[in-house]
Amino acid sequence: MIRVGDKVSPFFNMTQVGTVILIENTAPKTYTVGGTQSTISVAHVKLDGQETVIRYKVEDLLKAGI
Repeated sequence: MIRVGDKVSPFFNMTQVGTVILIENTAPKTYTVGGTQSTISVAHVKLDGQETVIRYKVEDLLKAGI
């Protein structure tokens, strides 16, 4: 489980390491015929050594250093 303050990196770019500063739930922007979709958890990650904040889906993140 990813929490605020955790060191994380996206599994598709493991060289980017940062700290989670905010987690929010957002409504998806896709619609389906089969029914409604639940919310998506998005983490705001501040990259180490930079002032850049990038948004990632929580499901795309892994804890760094494990």
